[in-house]
Amino acid sequence: THRRGACCCAPESTLFERSIYQNLEAVLDTTDLTADQRTLFEMRYIRRMLKVKHDKDYYTGAHYGLGTAVTTCGILVPALLSLQQTTWGMQLPWLWWCSWSMSLSVGLLQAYMKLFKIEANFLTYKAAYAALKHEGWLFINRSTRYSRDDPEDGSYLSHALLYPQFAEEVERIIQHLKRAELDMAM
Repeated sequence: THRRGACCCAPESTLFERSIYQNLEAVLDTTDLTADQRTLFEMRYIRRMLKVKHDKDYYTGAHYGLGTAVTTCGILVPALLSLQQTTWGMQLPWLWWCSWSMSLSVGLLQAYMKLFKIEANFLTYKAAYAALKHEGWLFINRSTRYSRDDPEDGSYLSHALLYPQFAEEVERIIQHLKRAELDMAM
């Protein structure tokens, strides 16, 4: 039997991750999944979704942080160089070195962003997380492809009967993500 809160994959890292787990745990209590299906749901779906969310958050921070730095320095360099051209009549060598350092930083940051494929990883993990989250809620709510009726009595098919289709769809999303990760590594 499955005890509430005694999951093998309860995340310990952040409050947000624990709240996702607790919300899904409460929602799973409303389904008729077997104990094995529930364990597989938690181990394969919830764990994978939280890992993809972690990777998405990492690349989101890198994408926006480095992009902001590149944009800011890209704007400041011409501004500083234009100050050096003013008619104040004094030489400001520190201004030239500051501009040179920022220009070098912009070039290096752009190169690192391209080398480590920050933007591609950001978009890949963002899309994978959205797809996993969407698929999970379609399954839980028995929406769209999971809203089939039982041919015998016309009632909704149970979560337990729909689980193999859900698991197949989750695996398709995971395999798509793995292929994208492999493509980015090459």
